[in-house]
Amino acid sequence: MRITTSGSATAGQDAIDGGGDRLTDGGRVDADDTGIDAPAAPSLGDAYLVYYEDGGVFYPSAKARCNAPLSFGAWTSLLAPTRLEIATAWPADLLAYRVVAIAGLGTTTSGRGLSSAQQASLDAWLKLGGTLLLITDYDFDSRQAIASRTANALLTSLTVGIQIDGPLAFNGFYDLRLDAKDPLANGVTALHCGSTTALTVTAPAAVLDATPLAPGKAILAAQRHGSGRVVVLADQTCASDYTITSGSPPLYENCAVSKDSAASLKSFLQNLAR
Repeated sequence: MRITTSGSATAGQDAIDGGGDRLTDGGRVDADDTGIDAPAAPSLGDAYLVYYEDGGVFYPSAKARCNAPLSFGAWTSLLAPTRLEIATAWPADLLAYRVVAIAGLGTTTSGRGLSSAQQASLDAWLKLGGTLLLITDYDFDSRQAIASRTANALLTSLTVGIQIDGPLAFNGFYDLRLDAKDPLANGVTALHCGSTTALTVTAPAAVLDATPLAPGKAILAAQRHGSGRVVVLADQTCASDYTITSGSPPLYENCAVSKDSAASLKSFLQNLAR
């Protein structure tokens, strides 16, 4: 795993705003000596990216919570031999990635989320076939409430019919079983969730829970976007190290682990790239 922590959070933005990004500058090439432009045909790499805005994490001081601080280091072994990068600055070029997971959006002091240029780059990348996994959770404090609003603004900008409700919808641990008709369910017994919020899902977005919380309410939902897909998971516990590892780092005392957690999450993550 290559962990990218150097540089400012504006470095990637500057690269995009500077016109060098292949996703937003048109990707034009000369078709022949006449100088007539023809569209390039960019293709996506196979790497995974986890992006934390400014290095922010959920619950930076909540020591009593089983998912604090949010960490995805165990994804390295689950995804091997696929390359995983963890970055705190928006990448200059998304074409290297097949899957981008965004966590902690808007939870830092800036609370700004993605710039308009970064959103445009993400939109173009999705239309080429990328998969965005947006990970959120319930609003237990003001910082997390900002995260919900910031994530909802991003989903609205992408015209995705999924919104994060914010308040606690389910208290305790819950084995989320996926709709068997969806490819994301292949090999997934259950995702072991803890104290989650709810998503409000409007067509053409689809509920992926096998048993929805209520009509149009879900923990997991998705929508096609061009050739790609936006997937929203309203629980960070099932994706974090604290659910899929044992002993390193140690689990907090109020966290239970399903024996199928790691295997199910591995299948789920791999399915995102298919």
